[in-house]
Amino acid sequence: MSKKPTLVMVPGMFCHAGMYEKLKGYLEEAGYPCKALTLPCHTTKLSETPSLALGKKGIEDYVEHVVAEVERLGDFVLIGHSMGGLISMLTAAQENVKPRGLILLAPAAPAGVLALTPNVIRTFWPIMSKARFWEIPVALDYKNVRWAMFNELGDEAISRQVYEQMVWESGYAAFQMGFWVVDYSNATKLDPSAIKCPVSIFAGTKDRTTPFIVVKTAAKVLAMRPTVGQRLWSLVRRRPLIASGPPVKFIRLKGLGHWLLLELAPAEVLKEIERF
Repeated sequence: MSKKPTLVMVPGMFCHAGMYEKLKGYLEEAGYPCKALTLPCHTTKLSETPSLALGKKGIEDYVEHVVAEVERLGDFVLIGHSMGGLISMLTAAQENVKPRGLILLAPAAPAGVLALTPNVIRTFWPIMSKARFWEIPVALDYKNVRWAMFNELGDEAISRQVYEQMVWESGYAAFQMGFWVVDYSNATKLDPSAIKCPVSIFAGTKDRTTPFIVVKTAAKVLAMRPTVGQRLWSLVRRRPLIASGPPVKFIRLKGLGHWLLLELAPAEVLKEIERF
């Protein structure tokens, strides 16, 4: 029997390694070594005073952290939720980083995909409306998170419990994801052709934080599928076009929201891992 890859789990905004408890436990029982990560400065709960250093951490800092973690591993799979999905894509595109596969759960989109839909603006308006939010640590109150991220969790007690585990986030990282058009660092710019492994993307149709249509568009960008215009031009030239990015499997989750760490059955994730 071949040795199973290490499953490296990258958390999303306001999250840390502990958020993967359910999924990690299930996959460890299935015989997979797991390593859930906590991103730099992501240890201060929302009820505590955050470090000002967090506000200046960018997506590039998070990618650097994950790269340093996986460089010590042999065979591995990256699993990323929300912002962690984007970080996983960017990590996999780095030179000398060669994961066996990517599992992306409701991933944030890379530069080039318009992610600021009305629901996303409503979700992050309390952050976006703060003066120079890109220089400070940021947070969302429970009412906002319940509407945007926990809308399909159902159980109020579980929602409260998860919220109490949340930590402060970097305003700069939020800016880089939402306002990539004016982010001169190009931190979320992705070269899909640099990813050489299969990718499985899960997207909930009721997601208000990384909306279904945004994730679906990101999946097409990742696969580098030709646009309608490119396909028509190829017909004129009689030269067929094919997707030139990594093999991408897009999985539609009817009725599920953003918090796939609890909403999605872990067996569905395991099935995709075993496909790699």
